[in-house]
Amino acid sequence: METARGEIQEILSKIREALEAATDQLVEMREAEGKTLTNDLLRRTSFIEKEVTKVAKRAPVVLKQYRMRLLDRIKELTGSEKVDRDRLEQEVVFFAENSDIAEEVTRIHSHLDSFQKALSMKEDVGRKLDFIAQELQREINTIGQKSHDFEISQSVIQVKGEIERIREQIQNIA
Repeated sequence: METARGEIQEILSKIREALEAATDQLVEMREAEGKTLTNDLLRRTSFIEKEVTKVAKRAPVVLKQYRMRLLDRIKELTGSEKVDRDRLEQEVVFFAENSDIAEEVTRIHSHLDSFQKALSMKEDVGRKLDFIAQELQREINTIGQKSHDFEISQSVIQVKGEIERIREQIQNIA
């Protein structure tokens, strides 16, 4: 009887060792996966940051181009070099006000900062990251709606794609 207990204890000890080793390997694997996921998300947010910065730099150029196109179109339609400058400037100001993306750009940069900070938190951040990704999506959609430029539209499409990939990755966290 004593021999049977000893054998059972030995078996239980080996089971415990195997279970501890498996648990350690699982934790190591999850930590490695977490680091890989974090690096991927940081790379994607960096890409978004660069694209949004490019869009912000492009916006004033678009305004100048609009002004020139409008002036050329007025000259073409009237057949005259004489243009009511005040009216032209009013139209340009109206266009500028309706296509101003400064607020959206600022909010996107703020959301990206919040996203990166949340990634470094130890607590459950899946929902927070998903919420921030939704906000990023909302802001880039607004920029897309205000955009009257092919290059800006292309950047918006690329950013939307990255945000969608971020949201897919976040599902692995949540």
